Amino acid sequence: MKQRMMISALAVAAGLFASQAVFAADGNLDRGDRKFLQRAAQAGKLEIDASRLAVERATTPQVREYAEKMIADHTAVDQELKALAQQKGVELPADLRWKQSRVLKSLQGEDDVDDFEEEYVEKVAVDAHEDAVELFKDAADDADDAAVKAFAVKHLPALEHHLAEGQRLKDLLDDRDGRRQRPGWSKDDKRPAPAGSSNAPSGLNDAAPGAASTGGGTGATTQGGAAIGNAPASQAQPGAQPGTSPSTGEAPAMTPPAGSTR
Repeated sequence: MKQRMMISALAVAAGLFASQAVFAADGNLDRGDRKFLQRAAQAGKLEIDASRLAVERATTPQVREYAEKMIADHTAVDQELKALAQQKGVELPADLRWKQSRVLKSLQGEDDVDDFEEEYVEKVAVDAHEDAVELFKDAADDADDAAVKAFAVKHLPALEHHLAEGQRLKDLLDDRDGRRQRPGWSKDDKRPAPAGSSNAPSGLNDAAPGAASTGGGTGATTQGGAAIGNAPASQAQPGAQPGTSPSTGEAPAMTPPAGSTR
């Protein structure tokens, strides 16, 4: 009986020793591997928090769709990362890094929708993903722990795809802004300004409907509020009687032939 109890006690002790040894091995990650897990957690948190703001505030459909995808993808990666960190005995930070906090605060304080979308796409969809791709590439190449290395290799392609999508989104917004800088664009309406509106460029459609005027010495004529051409000053205006002056509408003075009497 005593022998059996002794054997059981030794078996329990051996099991505890083995589990402690495994935990110690997991907890003694290389400093670089530990730092990678912590930085990856912060990168994912920025993507999720900033994208939640974008879902709430963005009005461009493509920006909203991208933000929704980032929330779903990075939330799934974050859950896997937390499980790996727990297994390896690594405590993940709850706060963002200083630079990341500044990006998030700037987005939170941006009231203009267009400016918010542009900043989200530039700072998060592009810049933050560039940083994340570089972080995961380094871990995929240099991580010492096999599980940490496998995690980086697994998720690197998705991050590269996110970056490519972010760059295309930035091109889309840049093209939109380029169109809005063209004459006749109304930023308030987000469509070309109608003729005669206060948003039209200065100098166009200034004449009242139905009015006709001539430019000073240029012959530029407007009729019905629309420019109809820059004719020479000597060209007759539309509607003028033949043989009349283009400027006064009166018949020009006749000079009698030489030698004749009046």
